[in-house]
Amino acid sequence: MTYLRSVILGMGLVIASCMAGEPSSVWYGEYHFAGLGGETGGGSPIVMDITLNIHTPGPNDACNVHMIGIQKDETIFCTTTANDSKIDIRFKTYDDGRILNGYDVARYKVGEILFSLEKAVGKDKKILYIPHWASYVPFDDMEKGGKYQFVKTK
Repeated sequence: MTYLRSVILGMGLVIASCMAGEPSSVWYGEYHFAGLGGETGGGSPIVMDITLNIHTPGPNDACNVHMIGIQKDETIFCTTTANDSKIDIRFKTYDDGRILNGYDVARYKVGEILFSLEKAVGKDKKILYIPHWASYVPFDDMEKGGKYQFVKTK
């Protein structure tokens, strides 16, 4: 009986170590971005709030991105490609299954990188999630690699 327990425990440890080596698993969770992109001509603030949920990193329904801001409220289903330090968020469909936006325009191509997150360690040893904007940019005049960061909330 002791031998059987040892074998089962050993198999469990092997499986756990294999799963721990899966680089994309470190990205599971919810990430949040909030930014201020200046003001409208009338003086109202231009804000963008983005929530990224990564469920099962990979080529299927891996994640969704919900964006709320001035003249924007949309959800995109996405796929990912990842390693330990960077994840690419790729367009799959809008939340209604279409690949065209509300104006019947194909704004993004399926598989196109919307943005990437890169892990970095800050001065206070906290993990930072730095966005690198690609085909999706929250504000028109924003740099491709911005001063803004995502925060892991879950």
